[in-house]
Amino acid sequence: MLQTTPESVINWEQGRSEPAIKFMPRIIDYLSYCPLQEQDKSMGQKVRLKHRFEGLTSRQLAKRIRLDQSTVLKWEEKMKEPNTDKVRKCFQKYLGY
Repeated sequence: MLQTTPESVINWEQGRSEPAIKFMPRIIDYLSYCPLQEQDKSMGQKVRLKHRFEGLTSRQLAKRIRLDQSTVLKWEEKMKEPNTDKVRKCFQKYLGY
């Protein structure tokens, strides 16, 4: 169902590795919930969660919302709100605000 090897799943379960982003939509579908969800997330964290949920890399997301990949990574990693209107509006539109 996940289209990977049993060894990969065992490694994920035992914390020896993490699934590639491309597997997240299938994992979420299988579990019927998103194991990445947290409460009190910054906008960057919400963006990261959503694009992982969709199986997109930060590069694919950046292309989709027309921002530089380094800009997307910066806000995801710093876990704080964007301070420019352009970035904030791109993230808000992507998140459906």
